[in-house]
Amino acid sequence: SFSGGRLAVDASSWLYKSAYSCAERLNGPNGEQVCKDQYCGYMIRRIESLLYAGVSTVTLVFDGVRVPMKKEENENRKSKRRKALEEGRRLRMEGRHREADRMFQSTAF
Repeated sequence: SFSGGRLAVDASSWLYKSAYSCAERLNGPNGEQVCKDQYCGYMIRRIESLLYAGVSTVTLVFDGVRVPMKKEENENRKSKRRKALEEGRRLRMEGRHREADRMFQSTAF
């Protein structure tokens, strides 16, 4: 039981799960509102559930500075996300929403 305890949470994992669950909507025409309502709301609901369970303090831990040794890997990931975003938008324009959603999911982080 965590009642009365303090808890640190890897915020990146929650952000990833949230983005993955609403990836197509985040990349749609109302993405900003979706971000506010669903994406950020996911984080708030998770924190509220921990507080409701009796956790006294929830600390969100975010990734630190980028590691120079991973520069090439990070650039490759960024390039893959950009290509997936472009492909997702193309598929959505063609009405292929299920395929577009898969592409948008791969753009999450």
